[in-house]
Amino acid sequence: MNSEVVYQIFRKEDIDPLLTDTGNALGLPPEAYYTEGAFAFEREHIFKKRWMAAGFASSLPDVGSALPVRFAGWELVFVRGGDGKVRCFHNICRHRGTKVVMEAGTFKTLSCPWHAWTYGLDGKLKATPNIGGQGVHTIVELDKETHGLSEVKCDQWLDLLFIDIGGEAEPFADYIAPLAEALREFDLSELTLGAAGDRFEVKSNWKIVIESGIEGYHLPVIHPTLRQPQRYDYSVGADTYVRQAQNVVNYKNSALGGTLGKKDDGPRFRKFPHMQAVWEEDGPLPLLHYYLPPSVVISVLADMITFALFTPLTPTTTGFTRRFYFIGDSADSPELADLRASVATSMDAIGKEDMAVMENAQSVLSLRKELEIPTRFSPYWEGGVHNFQKFYLNMFR
Repeated sequence: MNSEVVYQIFRKEDIDPLLTDTGNALGLPPEAYYTEGAFAFEREHIFKKRWMAAGFASSLPDVGSALPVRFAGWELVFVRGGDGKVRCFHNICRHRGTKVVMEAGTFKTLSCPWHAWTYGLDGKLKATPNIGGQGVHTIVELDKETHGLSEVKCDQWLDLLFIDIGGEAEPFADYIAPLAEALREFDLSELTLGAAGDRFEVKSNWKIVIESGIEGYHLPVIHPTLRQPQRYDYSVGADTYVRQAQNVVNYKNSALGGTLGKKDDGPRFRKFPHMQAVWEEDGPLPLLHYYLPPSVVISVLADMITFALFTPLTPTTTGFTRRFYFIGDSADSPELADLRASVATSMDAIGKEDMAVMENAQSVLSLRKELEIPTRFSPYWEGGVHNFQKFYLNMFR
């Protein structure tokens, strides 16, 4: 961690108490969660410097599919080109700066709604109608080759689209390698999108959204349908993720699997091969969460993977949506349609239960700052929150 960078925005005396054992540590200062200055600093020193998940490839099913996205103040658009590849561009016309793509759709070309400057699916400028007068569509002063849409580095892992806003992040293969290694025993080759959750906007900072799910302390109070686990196991994967691991007892009848209150002999999803024997023996099954700040949590269960995509919008607003991926025909089998829908509904309900508490915590941050009321951690339950906050500081490089 470059302390000189961190201390430009946070006081040393506010940060040092975090860098101790969990039971004695004090959390990040409140201003990290609501001030324009902290958010701007994150944009410059985190968001521009690392790979961030910002969309789903399945949202662009066809050649010409385009999806506009807002991310931390940037206006972006994902486009599937004629070669089948998804690219990302700043969604800003090179003429007068208008947003080019206003709504998701399928297009042959991308045309600015103001003066009809037109771009190909590869972002290249194709037409500047009447730029030199009626019927005069070119001028010598404008080189079309250098005035295409400004491209953002983009890569894909499974269904997730990652972006590198500043163009200076490490090679994507190096970034994703720790996660790929962590999941090597899971056969991900047959995963297919099978369900999608609703999209929410939470009136809360993106860090609070992540912190709300990285501990089990709150489960009996906020999520009465979930069984509270024993102490979680936490680890960090290089500069890529913070991992939370737990065992789920009675997963066969749980809200997580969409089976709460359902018959045990009903149709079920296919399992990852190495999970089948544990399932048959009714043993505890793993639930692994990989937090890739600032924008995605990957949750791995015995029979599915979920992606929870968080989009920082403002210092105090975060977009949130979830996708569910199943193995082989479990993703589209008609007899499992109700169960897939039940999974999405159950997970959305759990997320909604957290929203009120997240917004509650957000609403008093400036007052906490005024009263100098610091965050404390449970050493048993909240090692993950503590690890995440230290990981956050370490992202300032």
